Amino acid sequence: MLILPYSTALRLDRIPYVTFSIILLCVAIFMLQLINRTDINKAVSQYCYSIKNTEESVSKYDQMTFDSTYCNLTLRVMHNQYDINDWQNFYLEHYKSDETKKSLKNHIEFDLQHYNEFLYRGAPKNLDVALMYYPYTFNPIKMLTATLSHADWPHLIFNLIFFFAFTPALEIIVASKLKFISIIVAIEIIGSVLYSLASIYDGSDIPTLGLSGAVTGMIGFSAYMMPKARVRTIFWFLFYIRRLFIPVWVLAIWFIGWDMYDLFSRTDNGGVNLLAHVSGGVSGYIIARIWFKSRREDIQEELDDEIENARARREDSGSRMSSSMADQRRIQSEYRESQASKSWQVYKDKLHKFVQTGNSSEAVILLLQDYEFNAKSPETFEELFKDIGDWSKKRSYFCAGRLLINLYLEMNKIGAAFQIINLCIKEDKQFLLPDYSKVLMLAKEATNHKRYVLAYYLINNYKIRYSISYSCVEHVMLEASLLFQYLDKKSNAVKLLEKEIAKADNQEVKKLGLLLEAING
Repeated sequence: MLILPYSTALRLDRIPYVTFSIILLCVAIFMLQLINRTDINKAVSQYCYSIKNTEESVSKYDQMTFDSTYCNLTLRVMHNQYDINDWQNFYLEHYKSDETKKSLKNHIEFDLQHYNEFLYRGAPKNLDVALMYYPYTFNPIKMLTATLSHADWPHLIFNLIFFFAFTPALEIIVASKLKFISIIVAIEIIGSVLYSLASIYDGSDIPTLGLSGAVTGMIGFSAYMMPKARVRTIFWFLFYIRRLFIPVWVLAIWFIGWDMYDLFSRTDNGGVNLLAHVSGGVSGYIIARIWFKSRREDIQEELDDEIENARARREDSGSRMSSSMADQRRIQSEYRESQASKSWQVYKDKLHKFVQTGNSSEAVILLLQDYEFNAKSPETFEELFKDIGDWSKKRSYFCAGRLLINLYLEMNKIGAAFQIINLCIKEDKQFLLPDYSKVLMLAKEATNHKRYVLAYYLINNYKIRYSISYSCVEHVMLEASLLFQYLDKKSNAVKLLEKEIAKADNQEVKKLGLLLEAING
């Protein structure tokens, strides 16, 4: 029985560049592996031919000299070793009698002499050995190079088919190339480390290579991010073959579940690194659940709509009886999308007119009126904010910025809020936040992230900017610390503290005085 998923039944609105790049990289590296293997085989054949000697004077232990087949096979095996001592120990540990071991050692001694001569003559380095991950090394570079290399054509082709079945849609869902690459790297490193620990535990040292850990990682990741999405799958059993649309969660349970069963029930895995498969699938799901829960919530409605549209398209193309209903659903969906697009464009045109004509009051009123609607899609609102900035960086731009900052703070997306704050402060150093009570918190957060200039502009001259009559000792101390410790403005820090000490009460004077004393040394 063959179950072969080959593509997600979702429309992609962008090109999955990372997915295509990884596929091309795997193919390119495998082609280099093939070329390298050909060069090695050629070098081995040439060497064995050059030393061939069938005369009786040749030692019976020097089997390479009079047996070309043995020479070719043994040199290839030796050249595939990460450590040549592993090859020697492998043979010796299988023989118990001292007499047999003595004879075998004589053979090995001659074989090693020939191998050293083979290397001396300029034998090509083994690219497979250079790319493979050896579990006892814990080498993070090899963890990644092994992911991109493969043993043979079937290994490469099936891995890439499975990879392409799930990855493009996930790349679009994640919506960040850097984050998506980080996910794949994290899955591979977790799988490799677990494999190393397992190898140390059971005493094996079998190298590994292939994309399969990342593939099952993507299956696990998709099981959380888009469990109801369906994947085009070829089902083949004896003489029965059919294309099915199977939900992601079903495929995840099937493939990862079988790997788990085989891992714990079989002793011979047929050269398949089942631990990498299982750890990849589990880590992919956990990474999605912990770090991408909010992203799934953000795209859930849009994803559900696309899944429904995909179902309608399948019904429309697969059954005449359901064609009419499918057409109606599709037309209704397309009509809603069209109306929403038109309404959005009318809204943007109206806003653009107000901004371009300098009618900031009307633009601000329009932004405030539609804030709840815009807040449903922060990404779209951020695009609108940037569009307003392209039109004019005046009052309406800063109003949109404050609304967007407030939205991101409500969603606890501090990093996204900082990006908008930074853009606004670049245009106006006296930019006001939507909520004064958040000034100190954001300034401290910016300081913790080493964004000292941003923190300073957030808190600088806060009483005048926010029309506050009283002083807050924490604000003053943070501003003074920023000036002295990070902005190299000691004199400014001293002046600020002296000014505030003159107006502060006894308790505040003590705190500010201690800081002033520390600055003055």
